[in-house]
Amino acid sequence: NFGSVGADGNKQTDDFGDLTPRKEGISIPVFTRNSSGVNAEGLYDVSYNQSSLTVIPSGQNAPPPPALERDAGPAAVFDMTVNNTTSSFSVQALNGVLRITPLGDASKQIIQSGDKAANKLILANGILSAVNELGVVPDQVLAVFIMNDH
Repeated sequence: NFGSVGADGNKQTDDFGDLTPRKEGISIPVFTRNSSGVNAEGLYDVSYNQSSLTVIPSGQNAPPPPALERDAGPAAVFDMTVNNTTSSFSVQALNGVLRITPLGDASKQIIQSGDKAANKLILANGILSAVNELGVVPDQVLAVFIMNDH
C-alpha cells in the first residue's frame, strides 16, 4: 500500500513493492475528456524511486492525444479526500494509456471545479493506484485521460 498523496504531490510509502525505478523525470501527457471532446492539460513530469512518486506540471504543451480505446482494460478503485469530502475514482490501464474516471457526483464536482491542486492529486493517486493495483510501471505510461463526461 502506498499511503496518501500530500498537497505537494508526493506520495510516501514504507514499501514500494517490487517496483524497480527505471527512469527519473519522465513526462506524461494528460488530457481531460468531456462531452465537447478531448482537451490537452499539458505534460507532467513524474519522478519516482523506492519511497515516493512526484507529479509536477512541466509547463509544456501535451502532444496530440493517442486513441482512447473503447475497452479500457482492468480497473482499480481509489478514494481520496479533498476539502473534507471523500471521493472515489476508477483507474484503468490498457496499452500504456490510463483512464481515470470519477465515481459519483462528489468526484465529478472535484474535476469540474478546475481546482488544479485537487486535479494534480487525482492524477498522482491514479498513477499510484495503477502501479499498486494493476502492475503499471510509470515509465510505460504513454498518456493519462481524466474522464469528465460520465
